[in-house]
Amino acid sequence: MATLDTAKGIYETEAQRFEGRRAGELADALKERAERLKEMREETADGARTVIVGDAAQHAVAASKDFPDVLPAEAEDVAALLDEAGRDIGETVGKTNARNEKLGEGIAGQAQLSSSGSDTFDAGALEGEGKVVDKEWAAGVAAHEQFHTQQHEPDTENVTLANGQEITAHEFIEAGAIAAQEKAAPRSVQRLSAEYQAIRRKLASVLPPDQLLERSKKGALKDLEAPTLAA
Repeated sequence: MATLDTAKGIYETEAQRFEGRRAGELADALKERAERLKEMREETADGARTVIVGDAAQHAVAASKDFPDVLPAEAEDVAALLDEAGRDIGETVGKTNARNEKLGEGIAGQAQLSSSGSDTFDAGALEGEGKVVDKEWAAGVAAHEQFHTQQHEPDTENVTLANGQEITAHEFIEAGAIAAQEKAAPRSVQRLSAEYQAIRRKLASVLPPDQLLERSKKGALKDLEAPTLAA
Protein backbone atom coordinates (compact mmCIF):
# COMPACT_ATOMS: atom_id res chain seq x y z
CA MET A 1 0.00 0.00 0.00
CA ALA A 2 2.84 2.38 0.84
CA THR A 3 4.44 1.67 -2.53
CA LEU A 4 1.18 2.46 -4.33
CA ASP A 5 0.77 5.67 -2.36
CA THR A 6 4.30 6.67 -3.31
CA ALA A 7 3.62 5.98 -6.98
CA LYS A 8 0.38 7.95 -6.84
CA GLY A 9 2.21 10.86 -5.27
CA ILE A 10 4.65 10.98 -8.19
CA TYR A 11 1.76 10.58 -10.64
CA GLU A 12 -0.08 13.53 -9.08
CA THR A 13 3.06 15.66 -9.27
CA GLU A 14 3.50 14.83 -12.95
CA ALA A 15 -0.20 15.44 -13.62
CA GLN A 16 0.16 18.94 -12.18
CA ARG A 17 3.40 19.55 -14.08
CA PHE A 18 1.77 18.54 -17.36
CA GLU A 19 -1.47 20.44 -16.88
CA GLY A 20 -2.55 21.94 -20.19
CA ARG A 21 -0.52 19.41 -22.17
CA ARG A 22 -1.65 16.47 -24.27
CA ALA A 23 -2.11 13.01 -22.79
CA GLY A 24 0.76 11.54 -24.77
CA GLU A 25 3.20 13.94 -23.11
CA LEU A 26 2.02 12.92 -19.64
CA ALA A 27 2.28 9.25 -20.60
CA ASP A 28 5.86 9.74 -21.79
CA ALA A 29 6.76 11.65 -18.62
CA LEU A 30 5.45 8.86 -16.40
CA LYS A 31 7.43 6.25 -18.31
CA GLU A 32 10.53 8.47 -18.12
CA ARG A 33 10.16 8.77 -14.35
CA ALA A 34 9.81 5.00 -14.14
CA GLU A 35 13.03 4.56 -16.12
CA ARG A 36 14.85 7.06 -13.90
CA LEU A 37 13.72 5.15 -10.81
CA LYS A 38 15.08 1.91 -12.23
CA GLU A 39 18.40 3.64 -12.84
CA MET A 40 18.38 4.98 -9.28
CA ARG A 41 17.81 1.48 -7.93
CA GLU A 42 20.71 0.11 -9.98
CA GLU A 43 22.97 2.97 -8.93
CA THR A 44 22.08 2.48 -5.28
CA ALA A 45 22.75 -1.26 -5.50
CA ASP A 46 26.07 -0.68 -7.27
CA GLY A 47 27.03 1.91 -4.68
CA ALA A 48 26.32 -0.48 -1.84
CA ARG A 49 28.50 -3.14 -3.44
CA THR A 50 31.38 -0.79 -4.32
CA VAL A 51 31.28 1.65 -1.45
CA ILE A 52 35.08 1.99 -1.34
CA VAL A 53 35.54 2.33 -5.10
CA GLY A 54 35.61 5.88 -6.39
CA ASP A 55 32.51 8.01 -5.73
CA ALA A 56 29.89 5.36 -6.56
CA ALA A 57 28.26 5.57 -3.14
CA GLN A 58 28.07 9.36 -3.32
CA HIS A 59 26.53 9.09 -6.80
CA ALA A 60 23.87 6.71 -5.47
CA VAL A 61 22.88 9.09 -2.69
CA ALA A 62 22.70 12.05 -5.08
CA ALA A 63 20.48 10.14 -7.51
CA SER A 64 17.96 9.33 -4.80
CA LYS A 65 17.36 13.05 -4.23
CA ASP A 66 15.30 13.03 -7.44
CA PHE A 67 12.75 10.91 -5.55
CA PRO A 68 13.01 11.87 -1.87
CA ASP A 69 9.89 9.87 -0.95
CA VAL A 70 11.06 6.64 -2.58
CA LEU A 71 13.07 4.17 -0.53
CA PRO A 72 15.73 2.34 -2.58
CA ALA A 73 14.13 -1.01 -1.74
CA GLU A 74 10.77 0.04 -3.24
CA ALA A 75 12.14 1.87 -6.28
CA GLU A 76 11.63 -1.08 -8.63
CA ASP A 77 8.00 -1.59 -7.58
CA VAL A 78 7.21 2.13 -7.82
CA ALA A 79 8.83 2.20 -11.26
CA ALA A 80 6.63 -0.69 -12.41
CA LEU A 81 3.49 1.11 -11.24
CA LEU A 82 4.48 4.35 -12.98
CA ASP A 83 5.39 2.53 -16.19
CA GLU A 84 1.98 0.84 -16.16
CA ALA A 85 0.28 4.19 -15.52
CA GLY A 86 2.10 5.71 -18.48
CA ARG A 87 0.95 2.89 -20.74
CA ASP A 88 -2.62 3.12 -19.42
CA ILE A 89 -2.78 6.86 -20.09
CA GLY A 90 -1.23 6.43 -23.53
CA GLU A 91 -3.58 3.64 -24.56
CA THR A 92 -6.77 5.44 -23.47
CA VAL A 93 -6.94 9.25 -23.39
CA GLY A 94 -3.66 9.31 -25.30
CA LYS A 95 -5.33 7.77 -28.35
CA THR A 96 -7.76 10.68 -28.54
CA ASN A 97 -4.98 13.25 -28.03
CA ALA A 98 -7.02 14.76 -25.18
CA ARG A 99 -5.58 17.59 -23.09
CA ASN A 100 -4.95 17.24 -19.35
CA GLU A 101 -6.85 19.93 -17.41
CA LYS A 102 -7.80 20.39 -13.78
CA LEU A 103 -11.59 20.15 -13.94
CA GLY A 104 -14.27 20.62 -11.29
CA GLU A 105 -15.15 18.22 -8.50
CA GLY A 106 -16.51 14.96 -9.86
CA ILE A 107 -15.68 15.84 -13.50
CA ALA A 108 -13.30 13.45 -15.28
CA GLY A 109 -13.56 14.94 -18.76
CA GLN A 110 -15.15 17.62 -20.92
CA ALA A 111 -15.51 18.38 -24.62
CA GLN A 112 -17.38 20.72 -26.95
CA LEU A 113 -20.02 19.33 -29.28
CA SER A 114 -18.97 18.89 -32.89
CA SER A 115 -15.47 20.24 -32.15
CA SER A 116 -12.62 17.88 -32.95
CA GLY A 117 -9.67 18.17 -30.59
CA SER A 118 -11.62 19.90 -27.82
CA ASP A 119 -11.71 16.88 -25.49
CA THR A 120 -10.02 17.19 -22.11
CA PHE A 121 -9.50 14.91 -19.13
CA ASP A 122 -8.52 15.41 -15.50
CA ALA A 123 -5.59 13.08 -14.79
CA GLY A 124 -6.36 13.22 -11.08
CA ALA A 125 -9.85 11.86 -11.70
CA LEU A 126 -8.50 8.75 -13.43
CA GLU A 127 -6.82 7.21 -10.40
CA GLY A 128 -7.86 3.68 -9.50
CA GLU A 129 -8.12 1.29 -6.59
CA GLY A 130 -5.07 -0.93 -6.25
CA LYS A 131 -3.26 0.76 -9.14
CA VAL A 132 -2.31 4.27 -10.18
CA VAL A 133 -4.73 4.62 -13.12
CA ASP A 134 -8.09 2.88 -13.55
CA LYS A 135 -7.57 1.93 -17.21
CA GLU A 136 -11.19 0.86 -17.78
CA TRP A 137 -12.45 4.19 -16.43
CA ALA A 138 -9.87 6.13 -18.46
CA ALA A 139 -10.96 4.29 -21.62
CA GLY A 140 -14.59 5.10 -20.84
CA VAL A 141 -13.85 8.78 -20.24
CA ALA A 142 -11.90 8.95 -23.50
CA ALA A 143 -14.75 7.38 -25.48
CA HIS A 144 -17.36 9.58 -23.78
CA GLU A 145 -15.59 12.85 -24.57
CA GLN A 146 -14.56 11.74 -28.06
CA PHE A 147 -18.22 11.08 -28.84
CA HIS A 148 -19.13 14.60 -27.69
CA THR A 149 -16.70 16.05 -30.25
CA GLN A 150 -18.65 14.20 -32.98
CA GLN A 151 -22.16 15.15 -31.82
CA HIS A 152 -24.43 17.77 -33.32
CA GLU A 153 -26.63 20.00 -31.18
CA PRO A 154 -30.07 18.43 -30.66
CA ASP A 155 -32.71 19.79 -33.03
CA THR A 156 -35.05 20.70 -30.17
CA GLU A 157 -34.82 21.46 -26.45
CA ASN A 158 -37.03 18.60 -25.30
CA VAL A 159 -39.63 16.10 -26.46
CA THR A 160 -42.53 14.30 -24.81
CA LEU A 161 -42.79 10.58 -25.45
CA ALA A 162 -45.99 8.64 -26.03
CA ASN A 163 -45.96 7.56 -22.37
CA GLY A 164 -45.79 11.20 -21.24
CA GLN A 165 -42.11 11.01 -20.25
CA GLU A 166 -39.98 14.03 -21.19
CA ILE A 167 -36.48 13.79 -22.67
CA THR A 168 -34.37 16.95 -22.54
CA ALA A 169 -31.59 17.92 -24.93
CA HIS A 170 -29.04 17.53 -22.11
CA GLU A 171 -30.21 13.99 -21.39
CA PHE A 172 -30.13 13.12 -25.09
CA ILE A 173 -26.58 14.43 -25.46
CA GLU A 174 -25.23 12.67 -22.40
CA ALA A 175 -27.08 9.42 -23.06
CA GLY A 176 -25.37 9.13 -26.43
CA ALA A 177 -21.94 9.72 -24.92
CA ILE A 178 -22.67 7.24 -22.13
CA ALA A 179 -23.67 4.64 -24.72
CA ALA A 180 -20.36 5.23 -26.54
CA GLN A 181 -18.54 4.92 -23.23
CA GLU A 182 -20.29 1.67 -22.33
CA LYS A 183 -19.55 0.20 -25.76
CA ALA A 184 -15.84 1.00 -25.42
CA ALA A 185 -15.42 0.13 -21.74
CA PRO A 186 -18.47 -1.64 -20.26
CA ARG A 187 -17.33 -1.67 -16.64
CA SER A 188 -16.52 2.04 -16.68
CA VAL A 189 -20.20 2.99 -16.33
CA GLN A 190 -20.08 1.70 -12.75
CA ARG A 191 -18.18 4.87 -11.84
CA LEU A 192 -20.74 7.25 -13.34
CA SER A 193 -22.48 9.71 -11.04
CA ALA A 194 -26.03 9.02 -9.82
CA GLU A 195 -27.31 11.65 -12.28
CA TYR A 196 -25.65 9.99 -15.26
CA GLN A 197 -26.73 6.54 -14.13
CA ALA A 198 -30.32 7.79 -14.11
CA ILE A 199 -29.93 9.26 -17.62
CA ARG A 200 -28.45 5.98 -18.84
CA ARG A 201 -31.40 3.98 -17.51
CA LYS A 202 -33.97 6.45 -18.79
CA LEU A 203 -32.77 6.44 -22.39
CA ALA A 204 -32.06 2.71 -22.39
CA SER A 205 -35.78 2.18 -21.87
CA VAL A 206 -36.52 4.28 -24.97
CA LEU A 207 -33.93 3.27 -27.58
CA PRO A 208 -31.56 0.32 -28.15
CA PRO A 209 -27.86 1.33 -27.94
CA ASP A 210 -27.12 1.45 -31.68
CA GLN A 211 -30.13 3.67 -32.41
CA LEU A 212 -29.29 5.91 -29.47
CA LEU A 213 -25.73 6.34 -30.70
CA GLU A 214 -26.87 7.20 -34.23
CA ARG A 215 -29.67 9.58 -33.25
CA SER A 216 -27.70 11.32 -30.52
CA LYS A 217 -24.72 11.87 -32.81
CA LYS A 218 -27.02 13.46 -35.42
CA GLY A 219 -28.91 15.46 -32.79
CA ALA A 220 -32.17 13.92 -34.00
CA LEU A 221 -34.20 14.39 -30.83
CA LYS A 222 -37.42 15.49 -32.58
CA ASP A 223 -37.84 12.00 -34.00
CA LEU A 224 -38.73 10.77 -30.52
CA GLU A 225 -41.66 13.16 -30.13
CA ALA A 226 -45.01 11.43 -29.77
CA PRO A 227 -47.32 12.26 -32.72
CA THR A 228 -49.97 14.85 -31.97
CA LEU A 229 -53.50 13.61 -32.65
CA ALA A 230 -55.70 15.80 -34.83
CA ALA A 231 -58.68 17.37 -33.05
